Amino acid sequence: MPTSMKNFLLVCLGLGLAGASASGALLVYHYDEAPASYNRFSSFSITAPKLNTDASFVGAAFDLSGWGWDAGGWSVSLISPLHFVQAQHAHTAVGETVYFVNSSGVLVSATVAAQVNVGGDLSLGTLSAPIAVDSGIRAFSLAVGDERVTYGDTLLVSGRSGLLGTNTVESSYSYLTYDYDAVTGEAMPQSGDSSSPTFVVDNGVLRLAAVHSYVNKLPDPTFAYDTQLSLYFPVLQQNVSSSGYSLTAVPEMASASMMLGVCGALWVLVDRRRWRRGRAVN
Repeated sequence: MPTSMKNFLLVCLGLGLAGASASGALLVYHYDEAPASYNRFSSFSITAPKLNTDASFVGAAFDLSGWGWDAGGWSVSLISPLHFVQAQHAHTAVGETVYFVNSSGVLVSATVAAQVNVGGDLSLGTLSAPIAVDSGIRAFSLAVGDERVTYGDTLLVSGRSGLLGTNTVESSYSYLTYDYDAVTGEAMPQSGDSSSPTFVVDNGVLRLAAVHSYVNKLPDPTFAYDTQLSLYFPVLQQNVSSSGYSLTAVPEMASASMMLGVCGALWVLVDRRRWRRGRAVN
């Protein structure tokens, strides 16, 4: 990432999403009307997590066991039994412990052995040992190739302490972007939410699409810019395969070429418009 861009992100957020003592919570429109619909944990805490079994929870139909956290509350998203992704500016330090909880409510811990910046604001973490198959913790499938997110796709947007809401893709040609509308359940990251995952629901299948990087302003952001994993798939695959794992099948050349062609043709038209929109809010 160019230095000027990196400085802009940090200035935009201040202590913001990467603040060491950030205590903000994901913004969810009309949250107070039904808190059980938007909390992964009925304990409302990751200190003593108790799974929310309310059928109204927006994530009730999906396996979220690969969505973990560290002692500071920063999210980690498992992409193989040995690897996870985070925002580079809010990643867990080597030697620290990360935690996951399976569908039975059993807590599983692991130690971070390595972190590497794979480009932009994306860090690939490696655990000291693979998560055991019988632990009930499952890595996420990625929204790449033919499953790459596009305009209008439905998202599940997460935040610290297991908060989860919905949104809709505005743009996905560089950053994955979405705005904050007056729609019940719609979610927007704010201070403290960096590294939290964004998922896309594809024909009933949950896929990991991105991690939160920054927003247009703090407080009260109205537009989010997430680092989407599809743009870094080749380097992620390369790193993961060196340990004997594979993330997903590489998309067919025709599909990949079409994607690149669309990106080249529309990036200036669509994404720069979104970029100006994000920066214009004071």
